[in-house]
Amino acid sequence: MNQEVVILEAQWRKNIRELRHFDRQNLLVCPGCRQPVRVRTGQVKRWHFAHKHLQNCPFSCESPELLKARAVLYQWLAAKFGTQAVVVEKNIPGADLPRHIDCWVNSPHGGIAYWIIDDRRPPDERLAIRISLSRLNLPAVFIFISTMIHPEKDHPERLFLTTTERDFLQNSEVDEAEDEFHHDTGASLHYLDPEGGLLITYRALHVYHPPQLYTGVVHQNPLDQVSVSLQTGELFHPGELEVLAEYRKEKEADRSTGKTQAKTSIQPAREQEIQQLIDLQQARGLPICVFCGKTTDNYWYLNRLDNTCKCRVCYAGGKY
Repeated sequence: MNQEVVILEAQWRKNIRELRHFDRQNLLVCPGCRQPVRVRTGQVKRWHFAHKHLQNCPFSCESPELLKARAVLYQWLAAKFGTQAVVVEKNIPGADLPRHIDCWVNSPHGGIAYWIIDDRRPPDERLAIRISLSRLNLPAVFIFISTMIHPEKDHPERLFLTTTERDFLQNSEVDEAEDEFHHDTGASLHYLDPEGGLLITYRALHVYHPPQLYTGVVHQNPLDQVSVSLQTGELFHPGELEVLAEYRKEKEADRSTGKTQAKTSIQPAREQEIQQLIDLQQARGLPICVFCGKTTDNYWYLNRLDNTCKCRVCYAGGKY
């Protein structure tokens, strides 16, 4: 048999005996190391394949949390787009990614990549992920596992963010629609709770206390109540599409009457972002403080897109 087998697909639940036969014949092999795998179909854990022998395989070091989240995301996307349109553990030769893409959707408008993050990642890996996915010139949706959520006590709308989370903040038009008080548009973070089947999203995130504490608007709903854009793959909670439609209507009315919007988007053009990331990766020079204009490595905030920072000297002087 020379085909990809996704054990989560409904067809294999009906043909589990056939899969076990392939298992005994060592016909099921890992796409990463090409070594035989066995079928795991217990009553507690989600069905999966496991290596028969410990090998140096990129698939073997993934956390159980990541595997669970990927399975839940795959099944949800397959229900939204159809099984034939969704690929799990997509490998793109030459993409220079640290691992495969968790879920890939072949939508009517082109490919969409979903990347799951289960823990803090080193700076070089974060940069490689962003550059490589940007070079593919397609929408990419980043989803964190909910165990990474660290809210401030008694303030669930305030969130302590790691550098990994801050690096993967994504701008959405929904942030503009939900943010009434800031000049610059905030950003969004999605978190998946695979055990509860929940999507938790923080919208319009802004720095509340630099550099780690952010504040925003929290949404939490079962995955089956979440909508997805067929064009960009963006995730929407119940009611958000209505808020967005009303916001667009107001913006159009403002344009027609000559009014200007108070808020501006901080989302850069894709081509500029790619070039900035590449330039930064090549240069690796000291960042420049946006307040005093000096190069320094003594900063509390770093923007890797344009290699600018906010230094601690200016922070001590009340600039932040």
